[in-house]
Amino acid sequence: MYVNVRLRLPLGKELVVPGSAVFHSGTRNLVFAYRGDGNIEPREVELGSRVGEQQIVAKGVRAGEQIVVSANFLIDSEAQLQAAAGAFVPPPPGAGAAAAMNTPAQAQARVELTTDPSPPHKGSNRVRVKLTSSDGKPITGAQVTVTFFMPAMQEMGMAAMRTVVGPSDKGAGLYEGSGDLGSGGTWQVTVTATQNGQVIVSKHLTLNATGGM
Repeated sequence: MYVNVRLRLPLGKELVVPGSAVFHSGTRNLVFAYRGDGNIEPREVELGSRVGEQQIVAKGVRAGEQIVVSANFLIDSEAQLQAAAGAFVPPPPGAGAAAAMNTPAQAQARVELTTDPSPPHKGSNRVRVKLTSSDGKPITGAQVTVTFFMPAMQEMGMAAMRTVVGPSDKGAGLYEGSGDLGSGGTWQVTVTATQNGQVIVSKHLTLNATGGM
């Protein structure tokens, strides 16, 4: 059983960030700072106490810097993390513009996510994704990935949880698959669809799953 205890202590003036901004990777804690022009930089930070939904940062970022406060789980794969924390190299000038020029017209695709049961629950769930173009036509032949992520809750001794579902194409723009959620609670969900090697849509949302921890 767990108990929540609220303490009021004089901590003085401290630098804080939202708790969701801290990415826990093994023995390191990272915050992703915005460098401008669409670039981010990983910063290893030294953490202090947790104060409500805020996290005290003793070292690693400065007051006034822009940081990623949500969806940082999108760069949690080992390969991406190693590249970011180690040999991070900003993209060349104009790279963002070039990517935009190469994005297919279908990039304005629409995505709808539903689950069975609804809302999802702890355990096995059926995931359905509906893909349509901007003019309402179904998109078939895409590769769809649905990623469920729940950040670590150190105060409760819970590690981060991640479930990846790869729905299969059922025709008429409908994709279906199944996945297991390890806990009830709030999950950060990312739906990504690629076609011909290019991302045509990426949507981020949150879902509240029923069931205990």
